[in-house]
Amino acid sequence: MPTALYEDRAGVIWIGTNGYGINIHDPKALRFKTFRRPEDRAYRQTGFSVYTLFEDSNQRVWVDAGLLYRWDRSTDGFLSFETDAERLDDFGNTGVWEITEEPAGTLWVAAYQGLYRYELATGQYRLYKHDPNDPDGLPENEVRHVFRDRNRTLWVVTENYLAQLTDTTTGRFTSYAYKPRTTSRQWTFPSPYEDANGNFWLGSSQGLVRFDIAAETFQHYSHDPGNPSTLSHNDVRSISEDPNEPENFLWIGTAGGGLNRFDFETEAFVHFTVNEGLPNNVIYGILPDDAGNLWLSTNLGLSRFDPRTLRA
Repeated sequence: MPTALYEDRAGVIWIGTNGYGINIHDPKALRFKTFRRPEDRAYRQTGFSVYTLFEDSNQRVWVDAGLLYRWDRSTDGFLSFETDAERLDDFGNTGVWEITEEPAGTLWVAAYQGLYRYELATGQYRLYKHDPNDPDGLPENEVRHVFRDRNRTLWVVTENYLAQLTDTTTGRFTSYAYKPRTTSRQWTFPSPYEDANGNFWLGSSQGLVRFDIAAETFQHYSHDPGNPSTLSHNDVRSISEDPNEPENFLWIGTAGGGLNRFDFETEAFVHFTVNEGLPNNVIYGILPDDAGNLWLSTNLGLSRFDPRTLRA
């Protein structure tokens, strides 16, 4: 089962799997190859289920499989960041949700223990953690996503909050609750996306969310059984722009309702399921390619969906 999708700088698609390592697909050569963790040492995690993939500016691949690893493809070196099981705040010693690099040489890592800033040149890092006594700090400890907006402002998403890092020195954040109802220890896959108007789109277990940054307001889109033009399922797992008409459409993957296309002008949703050729109605990830297709990771493997023909 595909658990992570990533496209590197060369257009190669990396597919994390549940226990079977990484499948690497070159669309130009039409071939797959598989990478598995070297078993030349004992690891705390016995399996190798891959949940996060990222290629840094040095073309090294960062892999989360419950612990963080770094694979240098030029030397085939494989580095584990595992330390003692009791030292959970050590960089890479627990699970990682998302990685971004900005500026070049600095990684921002969304992790179970908080938000890390990691310097590639020195290996030095800083951890921003949640402090319940600090209302201006990280709003919750487990950070599910980290990204930069078009103004290069850094944002994080936790289970219940969207937060802007306003001061990297003091660790100040401005936080916004984005869910209609607060949840506790619930799986969340926000998959934030910034549209052409500067609005943020987030996924949650309670539907699709749009954040108007200027007005600091949220609009929520949810499933209505009596209206076929609403979201097909409230559990949103992935969000992507349309590779051909990004100004008109947004694509949303759900956990049970298949794929949805959202029309920015009409605010109507169109649904695509196994009836349109999808292998399964659970869509974990959506990745657009340069040919205008959408690659979908599902419970029954990888699927290529053409937004122009509306068929998989």
